[in-house]
Amino acid sequence: MKKLDYRISSLPINYKLGFVNASQAAFTLSLSENNTNILSKSLAGYGNASYTVGVAYTESATFNGILQDNRSVLKISLSSLAVNSVGYLDYFEISYEKELKPVDNNLIFFSKDTSAVVEYYLSSFPSEIKVFDVTDFDNVSQVSPMPAGQVVLILDSRLVRMLIKSENILQSEMKIFLSPRIHRR
Repeated sequence: MKKLDYRISSLPINYKLGFVNASQAAFTLSLSENNTNILSKSLAGYGNASYTVGVAYTESATFNGILQDNRSVLKISLSSLAVNSVGYLDYFEISYEKELKPVDNNLIFFSKDTSAVVEYYLSSFPSEIKVFDVTDFDNVSQVSPMPAGQVVLILDSRLVRMLIKSENILQSEMKIFLSPRIHRR
């Protein structure tokens, strides 16, 4: 059970998963979110193919409903008539649109891969924000101290992973930003 804080409930949640059928026979892969079925698909096995141990699949699904308390309860199941069926979950991803507000004075998000310039408006941080450029992991540098209140981050043509923390939390400070252009507001 994962809480999707500040999720925009009018927009869908998208799921992507990698799965391997390591059986000779087909089986049905099912995915449900909060007891709502969002995917049911038969995945063929490898049959009688020589030197094969499985067939890899990438599947996706979408959920458009309301989550109780913004909690994702994702259930992945498979059903087969054969008792010796084997399946492997390689990975799963959950993506959704959310408001850029901190949770417990932490903010982490992934920007979309685009060639356009994108502005992000961050608010609701109670104290000074620290932002670091970690483009070169061997040369991490602080961009500049950010005042409490609202900060505008402008990102251009780079897929960005960002983690920002406010200073008044009793944890080690880790604030990350992967672009050199920041403007205060």
